[in-house]
Amino acid sequence: MYQTGDVLSIPCGLYRHRGIAFPDGQVLHASKENGCVVLEPVEVFAGGKPVRRETRKSRFSEAEIVARGEDCLGKPYDLFGANCDHLVAHVLGRRDGSPQLRNWAAVAWLVVLGGLAILGKRRA
Repeated sequence: MYQTGDVLSIPCGLYRHRGIAFPDGQVLHASKENGCVVLEPVEVFAGGKPVRRETRKSRFSEAEIVARGEDCLGKPYDLFGANCDHLVAHVLGRRDGSPQLRNWAAVAWLVVLGGLAILGKRRA
């Protein structure tokens, strides 16, 4: 169904949770619920939600992807430094880190700047 190294994602409200397809129907992902990087069946990863296959884009072979992913098993989850996007980027050798986190940070800054602009107009 999925090839080793495929990036899989599921909807989680305002963001998408991502993982990497591994052999035998397993998915490697940084699990907030477990607090660390885990390898679980795709059905457990999905939790009843629809799974979307995204892009693979890796310079590594399937064997290298598996080895890099296995080295991450058990590493702690951290929203700002070791979330699902960070894991995918690391294992697949990408440099994009966590685009979702960057997007949310940009939105937060816009809200702050908008709030400051409104406060400035009220004082004038």
